[in-house]
Amino acid sequence: MPGRFTVTAPDGHTLLDDRTEVTLERSTPNGGGCPPVVWQAALRAVPGEGLIPYRPLPRRT
Repeated sequence: MPGRFTVTAPDGHTLLDDRTEVTLERSTPNGGGCPPVVWQAALRAVPGEGLIPYRPLPRRT
């Protein structure tokens, strides 16, 4: 699915306008047996690279 990320300065000047394809992932934030079921994707804007898939860093235990 296409995704677009735009950053606009207070004066209306476009600072970043990039597009990429994203894959939505199924998520059940309240657990597998409880609603809602949501579909989400996350991107990170990296200077010089553009939009890349966002993956959280592993948690330390």
